[in-house]
Amino acid sequence: MKNSVVSIVCIYLSIGIILPFNLYAQSFSIGQSSQSISDPQRSRNIDTEIFYPATQPGSNTPLANGNFPLIVFGHGFSMNFGAYQNFVDEFVPKGFILVFPKTEVGPIPFPDHAAFGQDLSFLTDYFQAQSTDPNAFFYQKINGKTAVMGHSMGGGCSFLAAEQNSNINVMATFAAAETNVSAIAAAQNVNIPALVFAGSEDNVAPPAGNQIDMYNNLASDCKYLITLDGGSHCGFANSNAACDFGETSVCLFCSFISRAEQHLRTFSVLGPWLDFHLKTECNKWTDFELSLQNTTGLVVQTNCTYALPEANFQAQGDSTFCLGDSIVLNTTSTLKKKWSTNDTSFSIKTKNSGQYYLIVEDQYACKDTSRTISVTVNHPADIVFNYPDTVFCGIDSIELQLLGNYNTVSWSGLGVNRLWVSESGIYTVEITDSNNCVNKDSIDIILSKADTNFLPQLSAKPSNFTCPEESIILSMSDTLDGSVFWSNGSNQQDISTDSAGIFFVQRTDSFGCVYYSDSIEVGFYDLPNPLIDTIADSVFLVNPANYGNINWYYNDSIQLNQFQNETAILPDTSGLYQAEVIDSNGCTAFSLAVYFKYSATADSLGDTTNVRVEELDEFSIRSKINIHPNPVQDLLYIDVKLAYDFRLVDISGRVYKQGELKAMSNIIDLQELPQGIYFLQLLSDKKMQSFKVLKIL
Repeated sequence: MKNSVVSIVCIYLSIGIILPFNLYAQSFSIGQSSQSISDPQRSRNIDTEIFYPATQPGSNTPLANGNFPLIVFGHGFSMNFGAYQNFVDEFVPKGFILVFPKTEVGPIPFPDHAAFGQDLSFLTDYFQAQSTDPNAFFYQKINGKTAVMGHSMGGGCSFLAAEQNSNINVMATFAAAETNVSAIAAAQNVNIPALVFAGSEDNVAPPAGNQIDMYNNLASDCKYLITLDGGSHCGFANSNAACDFGETSVCLFCSFISRAEQHLRTFSVLGPWLDFHLKTECNKWTDFELSLQNTTGLVVQTNCTYALPEANFQAQGDSTFCLGDSIVLNTTSTLKKKWSTNDTSFSIKTKNSGQYYLIVEDQYACKDTSRTISVTVNHPADIVFNYPDTVFCGIDSIELQLLGNYNTVSWSGLGVNRLWVSESGIYTVEITDSNNCVNKDSIDIILSKADTNFLPQLSAKPSNFTCPEESIILSMSDTLDGSVFWSNGSNQQDISTDSAGIFFVQRTDSFGCVYYSDSIEVGFYDLPNPLIDTIADSVFLVNPANYGNINWYYNDSIQLNQFQNETAILPDTSGLYQAEVIDSNGCTAFSLAVYFKYSATADSLGDTTNVRVEELDEFSIRSKINIHPNPVQDLLYIDVKLAYDFRLVDISGRVYKQGELKAMSNIIDLQELPQGIYFLQLLSDKKMQSFKVLKIL
């Protein structure tokens, strides 16, 4: 077969016929199957010969991979499928399934043309249904497209099949003959694309009265009558005794083009036409049109308005514009449309940058893509203010301006680049940038200007400074809402403090601005620190300051009025003695009490122990506290059995050292202290004791 094809191609080229590039490109082997197919509605068995793309040649070999279009082919009078091996060899390797009903052959009984047309129609539906039947041999192997074709009688019956079956997509006939149920009449009801081939020298079924009448009656909007100059009736098929005898008997000495040439001219047109319609290979339409023009020996009559789709659109507006503008793209195409935006209307309007194009699709699923238009949307320059939307606290005016380069700037329609504002408000600005795009924005400015009535006046009672044992009451001049807070966090009108410090009030207005009142300073005088001691028969103030008043007390309750304002007294009774002093600020303080033991002996000394309120046993106290050495030069050792806080003060009450003593031996470094008399005061939660310490060099 391969060698014969090459020989035919060489002959074809030698006579100047242009072949499509892949006209004889073989891809598949030819598989063959014989079936008897039952039509239950007509109680009829249709013996059928099937040729299909296979993995290897032979009978009932496996189907090749793929989905293939279907061709149902009607034979001529007294002819069988074997006469059309040329069609099998041409189209099965290219991926077509050919089905040949073997019914109504004739001559005896004479063929039933109507039944044969029904056979062609039934096989169309049957094999298409096979593609959806999981148990069928052709399951998922047929692509859903069908062509009905036929030669001579089978060509006429193809019109009968096409008239009654909407599943037939296209038809092609070869020397079609008028049938008993008129094919010419049936053509009026056929509106699918059709190729009607005729041979100019056909004397069996001449074009006039057969193919020409069928062509003229076709209702299709795309039909072709292709007459092969010198073509014969039987030349469309392989040599067949019945057909050849009939044709020779009609015209014994007629001259025809060779059978091989007639096949090649036919297939040069038929091949791309089937590829286009049944395989949706849209580029084959151009090949088909070229074959009509360039294949020699063809006379073509056509009534076909079809052309490959062309996608075109018009743009209304510039493709480069500022944000907020748009461009409109329009098309007048009546085909199925899809824009790059997935819109399917005649017109789209876009405000966005991007690549835009149109795809159109016709009734044969052929598509075309238009030119692409590039749309650029210029975004106006951002407006950057020198301030954000904000509140300015305590500011009377500010200058508004923009940070950036702009062609024009206009504040609040005034046409100025900068704007001084002294009132709260929303101020707008409009700019044009380097692309002449316009942008607008606004800024919300609040100028908070608190007046003097906004903040209260502060006062202190009894005064700004007082003695430590008293409290100071601070007051606002008016009663204000909860947005007013003292510096210590209180929102009361009056507050009391026992601590020195600087106080003020903060008030927050409705804009969140915080303002502060004048501050008021309060403090507490230092208390006097009177120290008393005994010597000989007297009790005296160790640090007699310039006190306003001095009072003496005996046993913590009896005031000794006879000693008022005296810096020293001569007790005549054993007991606890204590001095009360009032300084120039009116602050009162008590000394620690001393125990004086009265002795009638004039030169005896009174031993003393300092206590606060309760009378203490001298021996028991001193037995628990050991202070040494005393006098001390550098390190003072203090042994205590209880924990105490301690202070070391001089005779004026000045504190030099203080700290904590643990219930053990403690050491205090006195090396840096000046020489003199000091008092070591030991304090616990119940008592305070004082010891004289002499510091020497």
